[in-house]
Amino acid sequence: MNIQPTIAVVRGGSASERNVSINSGAAVIEGLQTAGYTVLDWLINDIIDVVDLVKQAPQPLLVFNVVHGRGGEDGQLQAL
Repeated sequence: MNIQPTIAVVRGGSASERNVSINSGAAVIEGLQTAGYTVLDWLINDIIDVVDLVKQAPQPLLVFNVVHGRGGEDGQLQAL
């Protein structure tokens, strides 16, 4: 049996590109699920929400960052 790893997709955020991030993230989630991966949909309002999700959710093997603009593209999310 080939079990695929769990991948968390982080989307949303507080930047003006929030809606773009939500839509982009939905496409990433669909593609990963179609490929057979288990996906955690981490829709956030602010990057600090990721800290709570990591503490509460099952631990993913990978985190796919789809947060655009401030917080997602400036290294803040990656630093967490």
